[in-house]
Amino acid sequence: MSAGSLHYREFVQFQLKLCSCLFLVLMAINEYAVRNRMKSVKNIQKITKAMKMVAASKLRAIQTKAENSRGLWQPFTALLGDLPSVEVKKNVVVTISSDKGLCGGINSTAVKTSRGLHKLNFGGPETECKYVILGEKAKAQLIRDSKKDIELSMTELQKNPLNYSQVAMLADDILKNVEYDALRIVYSKFESVVSFIPSVSTVLSPEVVEREAEAGGKLAELDLYEVEGGEAKSEVLQNLTEFQFSCVMFNAVLENACSEQGARMSAMDSSSRNAGEMLDRLTLTYNRFEVNGKRLVYLDNAATSQKPAAVVDALRNYYELYNSNVHRGIHYLSAKATDEYELARQKVSNFINASESREIVFTRNATEAINLVAYSWGLSNLKEGDEVILTIAEHHSAIVPWQFVAQKTGAVLKFVNLGEDEVPDVEKLREMISKRAKLVVVHHVSNVLASVLPIDQVVSWAHDVGAKVLVDACQSVPHMVVDVRSLDADFLVASSHKMCGPTGIGFLYGKSELLSSMPPFLGGGEMIADVYLDHSTYAELPSKFEAGTPAIGEAIGLGTAIDYLSAIGMQKIYEYEVELANYLYDRLSSVPSVRVYGPKPSRSVTRAALCSFNVEGVHPTDIATFLDQQHGVAIRSGHHCAQPLHRYLGVNSSARASLHFYNTKEDVDDFISSLSDTINFFASFK
Repeated sequence: MSAGSLHYREFVQFQLKLCSCLFLVLMAINEYAVRNRMKSVKNIQKITKAMKMVAASKLRAIQTKAENSRGLWQPFTALLGDLPSVEVKKNVVVTISSDKGLCGGINSTAVKTSRGLHKLNFGGPETECKYVILGEKAKAQLIRDSKKDIELSMTELQKNPLNYSQVAMLADDILKNVEYDALRIVYSKFESVVSFIPSVSTVLSPEVVEREAEAGGKLAELDLYEVEGGEAKSEVLQNLTEFQFSCVMFNAVLENACSEQGARMSAMDSSSRNAGEMLDRLTLTYNRFEVNGKRLVYLDNAATSQKPAAVVDALRNYYELYNSNVHRGIHYLSAKATDEYELARQKVSNFINASESREIVFTRNATEAINLVAYSWGLSNLKEGDEVILTIAEHHSAIVPWQFVAQKTGAVLKFVNLGEDEVPDVEKLREMISKRAKLVVVHHVSNVLASVLPIDQVVSWAHDVGAKVLVDACQSVPHMVVDVRSLDADFLVASSHKMCGPTGIGFLYGKSELLSSMPPFLGGGEMIADVYLDHSTYAELPSKFEAGTPAIGEAIGLGTAIDYLSAIGMQKIYEYEVELANYLYDRLSSVPSVRVYGPKPSRSVTRAALCSFNVEGVHPTDIATFLDQQHGVAIRSGHHCAQPLHRYLGVNSSARASLHFYNTKEDVDDFISSLSDTINFFASFK
């Protein structure tokens, strides 16, 4: 080997090391930049939330004044009229705007309306139209093209609390400095927080009012009034029109101030949501940087999902801003907490299309929800010889409670085995649902096989023989549209933490007639109506099943998670995940010595976004450990709370990679590459 070739190899190795170092430096810089960006966005979110609260407080105060002011200006409209079509020579457009921005389009709308009035010019070439501008924002826009027509401008209208005396002085200044025949006051009339109407009120000069009265127009009735006290009619009209202007101005300024604060509330709310969405994206980006020195690839979503920043914020806001127990409390904090807690229940109800929110019972998790049905409905309705039908692929939480109930009642548990493609045999299930069957307990999506069962058909078969159906929807509710009314399920359970919500809370859906007939599950506070020494009566649904202090913050966080998922769209999530699931299955199935459990996807067979698998000669725990420590890939190993299923498959455990909507094909590629490296590593010891 020549010296030249040796030097060249050393040079290439040096370049590779240099590139590697530069890559690590760039990764560190990128991580630092994302972390700083997250901090900045969090600060923006805090500021916009605070500004929204300030705007809401100001809006309430100004609204009260606006309502009280209507008694001032309305009589003048009846007496002196509001006649926008009267032809006059000297028009003055009084444009009311704000001094500050961040209040949507109310300022630009006021300017646009004012320009329209100016352009009309009310009469022809001999007329003139001037501006009086109140507020910095309108001044900044109109001065660009109408500087010569600006007669007067004033700012800082709302520096001090608004009152009639202030506005009356303002109106007096305008009347002293401006010659006019008609004042056209342009402002935004407040309808609601999201609705403002551009409005124009007209105040005529005393001379024009007198002219119109004498001409026999709409103001002819003014001639019917007699003037007492020796004052001339012109003096009375002068006083009336000046007072009218101050009253109409007061109303217009208040209406505009309401609109400004309402618009600011909406703008800040929108900014807060945008900041929250950006923070969610940045959080996901940041969390994916490194684990054990490698880019994190999180593929353990069937166990629990990652949480959006909005959910974390909802929990923190509850504990920081309105921490209190729910129900019965009459103070503000308790009322606020109760409203948010019950709103979360309504969100769950809407999310799964329940008939009413009282059909939703909050529980600690799906496991407790199944136990609730087992101990309340099961012990009350099952007797010796009755059959409970399950599949061999059920989660332990759907098996063990019914074993307890069977031991107490003499009911019989019957299990459906797998059929073709390692899917629970649906035809056998149909045959097994006989007149002796009282309950069918079935998963919607298997957490091991990724199979999706036709729940609507199962429910129909069960109802034909009078049996009830309990659906374990833990692996379906987070990933697809689930409509309990369409499925006609009697009971359905799910967990918050698998659907981007907090841990420590789940829910039971039950048809109201069934829940109403069931005895309480636990005894204590909240679930009672009246307590006596020898007996108690119980609360209505759903309180009857929610004994003690509930997980309030967690329920609110679940509601926020539902908002988050709904904003994306469950159908979009489902369609994206089906494509990703097929990609995962195809890539994983192509790896030598890997066995993937469950059905092969096809036009007629849909797999959920997970794959349980085993590698010949390598224990699943070794695979998961090596992937984590050497590649930063997070998967799960074990029996996944499905030991009977694993025994049926002839194994004790399996490895499982499970996806969610925030995973990508790049994640799948990284996983497959890392798995191949893992397999090669263990093969080197053989």
